[in-house]
Amino acid sequence: NEEAKMFFTTSDLIQRINESVAEVSGGDSAPGTGFELRRQMPDGSTRRADAADTAVADLQSKIKQTAAVLSELTSEEKMEWAREQRMEGNRLFAKGKYHEAMDIYITCLVAMDKLKSRSGNESGATRHGSNDESEVTSFSEDIVRDIQLPVLLNLALCALKLGMLRKAESFCDFALQTELGKSSSKAYFRRGRARMLMGSYVAARTDLEKASELLTSSD
Repeated sequence: NEEAKMFFTTSDLIQRINESVAEVSGGDSAPGTGFELRRQMPDGSTRRADAADTAVADLQSKIKQTAAVLSELTSEEKMEWAREQRMEGNRLFAKGKYHEAMDIYITCLVAMDKLKSRSGNESGATRHGSNDESEVTSFSEDIVRDIQLPVLLNLALCALKLGMLRKAESFCDFALQTELGKSSSKAYFRRGRARMLMGSYVAARTDLEKASELLTSSD
C-alpha cells in the first residue's frame, strides 16, 4: 500500500499489535479477542468504533505525523514536501481512492498553515526593514497558487465524487475566499454542481454562469 509507506495510522498500529499477539500465541487466540479501536461516549461508556470513527482517528494520526515532519524542514523544504503530497493525492484520486486522496490533500493544508506562519513572521520582520517585502509577498502567492487553491479544488472534487455535497460546497467557498480563487472557473463550476445536486438551483445557476463567463474571458 503506497499510502502506508508515508503514514503509520491508528489502524496500522492496531493491526500490528493483533498480528504480534497472534504470532506469540501461535494463532490460538479466540476470535474477537484482539485489540480494537473504541470510542468514548459522553456518559463515559465506550463502544466499538465504526468506519467513520476509524477514519477520523487515522486522519488525526496523519496530521500529527505531518506536523512532526514539517517541524524539521526549512520553508523551501516544506513547500516541496507539500507539492509532492499534492501529487501523491492526485495519484490516489486517479485510482479512485477518493477518501485516501482527501486525507493526503488535507496534510497539504497543514503544510500550508505552517508556511503561512513563516510568511506572516517574515512580513512582520519586513516592517522593520530586515526582509525584502516583495519576496515575502511572492512567497505567499506561491503558497496559494501551488498548494492552497489546487488542493481545495481537489478536495471539492473528491467530496463530489463521494457525495459529500456540503463539504464540496465548503471547500469551494474557501477556495473563492483567496484572491486567485475569485477568478477560478473550477471553483464556481464545482460549487455550482454541488448546489445543483443539493437542489439549490438558483444559486447553482449563478455559479455555473460565472464559471462560463470566466472560461469565456480566458479564451
